[in-house]
Amino acid sequence: LVAGEGPEKAKLMRLARTAGITAQFLGYVTAAQRESIMRHADLFVQPSRVIHSRQEGCPVAVLEALDAGVPALISATGGMREIAEKTGLMSIKPDQISALRNAITRYLSDADFRQVQQSIAQQQQNRWGWPIVIASHETALLASYSRVELPRG
Repeated sequence: LVAGEGPEKAKLMRLARTAGITAQFLGYVTAAQRESIMRHADLFVQPSRVIHSRQEGCPVAVLEALDAGVPALISATGGMREIAEKTGLMSIKPDQISALRNAITRYLSDADFRQVQQSIAQQQQNRWGWPIVIASHETALLASYSRVELPRG
């Protein structure tokens, strides 16, 4: 399932057809639809690329998958690298298509590996919702603010 709407949708649809991939492009989904999709998902995959030294930070969709307890395979870019290190989630180097394919294949074919990843995902469930993420950011911002010396006068 591919959820979301954007300028690359038509290109992705063509690529899927050309590659013989059975994909369902859902377009825009509501919050309730997203939660239903996550409840039924076996694996969430967020491949990202580095383009002219620009890289993905941490997409909201990754946090939503984590909060839902869905095993995730993410690219080791930006904030996703840090999340993978903190949680033990599967991660791959960006732009490594064969590594992405191998990781998905391993998840689907290796029951022990899949069980470990599912356990990691379950430990992350309900830890990445907006109230928790916002509180964490607020704490970090206030801590950094308390260390800043403001000019007097």
